[in-house]
Amino acid sequence: MSYFPYKLTKELRQQLEKFGLKKNEAEQLIKVELLLLGINNLDPSVPLEEMWSLLIGYDEPVIRKYTDKKLLMRLRLFFPEFRHGGFWLESLASYFQLDGKYRLFIEEEGKVRQISPQLAINRSKVYSQCFSEPIEKQARKKEFGQSGEFSYQRFIDTIPHTYTGTIPETGKVYPELKKHTNRKKVNCSFSLQDGWDELANEMESKSKGFDYVKRAERIEFQSLHPSTKSTFIYEETQHIAGGLSAGKSTWMVMETYHQVTKNGAKVGFIENSVSQVRERVRELRALGIHAVPIIGKGGRQKHTEQFLASHADSSRDISQFLEEEFQGLQWLSDSCTLKALANDFTRDNYYPCQSIIQNDQKVLCPLAHTCGIYQEWTNLAQADVWIATTASLIESKLPAVVDPLERTVFQAMYDWLDIVFVDEADAVQKQLDERFIVEVEAFGNMQSFLEQLLLKERQTTIGKYSEFANDKLVQKWRLNLGELDKTVWQLFAKVQHTPMLRKSLDQELLFPNRFAYKIAKKLAADETTREKIEKRLRKFAGNPSGDKQLTHHLQQMLSSELRNDASIRAVLLLLVEDADKVSSETKDMLEFFLYFAYMDYNFKFLLSYYPAVQSRLGTGYDSLQLLTRAKEYRPFLLEAMTGPLLGYRYEQAEDGGLGVFKLIEYSGIGRRLLYDWHSIYESAFGRKGPSVVLLSGTSLAPGSDHYNVEMQPQWLIRSQLPQSEIMQSYIPMFDRETHQKICISGQGEQKRQENLRKITRYLENRLLSELNMLKKEGRRILLVVNSYVDAQAVADTLEGMSSMRENYRVLKREGSGMRKEFSRSQIELFRRETEQILIVPLMSVGRGFNILDENGGALFGSVFFLVRPYPVPNDFSYMIQTLHAALPSILERIERKNLRYAKAIKELRRQSMIQFEMMYKKADFWASLRAKEREALSWFIFIPVWQMIGRLLRGGRNARIFYCDGSFHQPAANVPSLLEYWKKKMKKHRKDEIFMAMYGPFVKSIDTILEEEREDEN
Repeated sequence: MSYFPYKLTKELRQQLEKFGLKKNEAEQLIKVELLLLGINNLDPSVPLEEMWSLLIGYDEPVIRKYTDKKLLMRLRLFFPEFRHGGFWLESLASYFQLDGKYRLFIEEEGKVRQISPQLAINRSKVYSQCFSEPIEKQARKKEFGQSGEFSYQRFIDTIPHTYTGTIPETGKVYPELKKHTNRKKVNCSFSLQDGWDELANEMESKSKGFDYVKRAERIEFQSLHPSTKSTFIYEETQHIAGGLSAGKSTWMVMETYHQVTKNGAKVGFIENSVSQVRERVRELRALGIHAVPIIGKGGRQKHTEQFLASHADSSRDISQFLEEEFQGLQWLSDSCTLKALANDFTRDNYYPCQSIIQNDQKVLCPLAHTCGIYQEWTNLAQADVWIATTASLIESKLPAVVDPLERTVFQAMYDWLDIVFVDEADAVQKQLDERFIVEVEAFGNMQSFLEQLLLKERQTTIGKYSEFANDKLVQKWRLNLGELDKTVWQLFAKVQHTPMLRKSLDQELLFPNRFAYKIAKKLAADETTREKIEKRLRKFAGNPSGDKQLTHHLQQMLSSELRNDASIRAVLLLLVEDADKVSSETKDMLEFFLYFAYMDYNFKFLLSYYPAVQSRLGTGYDSLQLLTRAKEYRPFLLEAMTGPLLGYRYEQAEDGGLGVFKLIEYSGIGRRLLYDWHSIYESAFGRKGPSVVLLSGTSLAPGSDHYNVEMQPQWLIRSQLPQSEIMQSYIPMFDRETHQKICISGQGEQKRQENLRKITRYLENRLLSELNMLKKEGRRILLVVNSYVDAQAVADTLEGMSSMRENYRVLKREGSGMRKEFSRSQIELFRRETEQILIVPLMSVGRGFNILDENGGALFGSVFFLVRPYPVPNDFSYMIQTLHAALPSILERIERKNLRYAKAIKELRRQSMIQFEMMYKKADFWASLRAKEREALSWFIFIPVWQMIGRLLRGGRNARIFYCDGSFHQPAANVPSLLEYWKKKMKKHRKDEIFMAMYGPFVKSIDTILEEEREDEN
């Protein structure tokens, strides 16, 4: 979607063409002049060559405090291509090379001065209109198809296929989503003095089995600020804290019912999973609320299989699907009515809703109300409540058959809804950051990014010499694409013929600078020489043409059909004195680096210049996943702190053969969408967004880079029930032969699995004793590990114990039907099983699952953490979120230095890259971390552990917690262990009312955690 005012400037462009400019020259002149005029109106002190820096999303301190934000946002909307400094400078140079008679500006000592143009003298008036006319997304002018014959064409494995069918008479007209420009937001509030008794009784009379009266009695809603003591007003973004099981979900549902039925509000929910979306819809519909699930197109087959595994009874016939509990199955359908009518039975993510042909015209599908994907979406205009996951919120676009403006769900919620509840806001913050870290297959098959880009370019430009032969931008683009294609072939050849290199690359996070660092370490022992080599290699990676010697040898290698030994030797002699002492392994790494760095440079060029090229060629983003997501939000999003950053990952084939390269793009700070949602489009379109309410049981985590919600809580929800009590014990195991403490986390894979099995065997007596104690309460045991591989290792060990083999189950993503496996999608129904022990990975069932017994209390009474959790090595997402948490402090340093514009952005990128590179250069062992890094990591481990413990506290139940991995408590000189760090942290906040409301049971039990030091060996 382009916001540039092409209609307003069309006549001016045509005038300039009549005076002798080419179409692309005229368009570029208009764009450059509009930006020059806009920036000069904003702030005349901005240097000419630094104007691009105002377009990439950062306000203060990059810009001056009182800059006109409305005009600035308009410029960001108009000129996405000028965010790239190199392209802006090239465009400026081209502009000033034009004959002066065409130009509105002249350059004088790095500044521009406006003059009276000799040609098209009315352009100032046109430009004024561009800055004053309202900006609106324009609806596509497409008609709906009618009953009768239709056809569409699609490519399958690059081969075109045409399908035909007949649309039946429907007579159905469904309401479209309108712009809602004039719809006023409903003012919503509730008084804390009114109580919930009457409302809870009304709700309970309408629904079955939800027990609102009892649930409402337990909730205490408290203001944390005296000025708002009696009334909660829905406005802007607010943070409500509340411990696990405090009643946050009950409060959200009751308030939704209240605001919808009493005030006519439209409400949204953001949930963590598709299953939670289904449950929320089911509960609200039981109350008579018109709630609509918004589930994206991707993964529906997987969600359907999970639903059936959880609900279907294989002993019953098909009639069971008519029962109410199967209603949610229709929300997961990926069936397409048009494809069925055309006998197109290929099950994939292609849907022809906007591609059907009738009477030689493209028309929209008129059958969305019968479509498996969009049937529910056709009800959005009339719905009271919209319910989405984080993924569908950001990535799903409403199709033209539902929304003529084709907004993303995030944008549509902004326009239509009055209130949005964000459940598990700390997790949503993390997920939003991850939404703008996109990983796709880089190259290697027809569906990968490079191949799709090559195909799209050829389809667009092939044979169109008269149109594009003199277009310098398009020619540069095509040349660059050719260089990239050539380099990738050579890189693949190198990897294919070098097994040791393949093995060393597998699953590594790859960056040119990281390779430069590794190669320099191998080539030089002394620090001075190492730094010199690394500096040269890094400089080459940043701009290959800047190092003519290295580039000369690289081009020889790219064009040679022979081995490149001589060229690599020549390169080595540029870096070290004695090339003969360099190992063959290092030579292979150096050759790979040259290809890899050149490939990365060309990929960055493609992504930076694509908005401008797309504008010239008229190509879309839809088939280019890497470019699509950020494009929808780019004018409103803070660009990546490092500048657009590409990473790569090589995944070796299971048979050891040639694998695939993944491309990872970090494009922006996703968490800002959460905090700015209530007003993010106001500067651009003059409309306020919904009131956003953030809730979570773990959103207050001071010192956490990943989970702490940066807004302080203004309200607190607590349960009137007494807080649960937990008993925590550290029970390390000692090897019965060596008498050494057994550690699992931090070990190599073979040793890790060996120790995990050993700990499981040593726990036999403890588990039997615990089961005997829990028997009185009818409760069970969770064994928690880090992965499904770990879970299987524990299961295999229990299977070898006669006392255990009939009394455990092991969680799997999808149940395979094997006797001991249990499907993750059925986890909340585990009470029906007879086994007393369930083995689960930590992240599989922690957040959002209610695993209850027949009385509504927590089913599990004890949990054994067999493995200390730890971030996955080379976790790009972990690094980027750590970087995002540092943004405020980096901006403060920039402000103290009084830097502005490009200098501020370059300093931001420099400091961010330093921090980022420190994370992947430095060993991430607990003992080697700095205090701040250890604080952040301790929270990163604690929050999922506490969320898992929370599963045992439902209904006010108590719980017993055991930490078994020796790595939980490994004190080093002047470095506390993880458990000691948790203990210190909890004591620090013991007097904090909010902290105690959220983590009270853990804080109160932490003092005794290290008292039991040794598990019985016999």
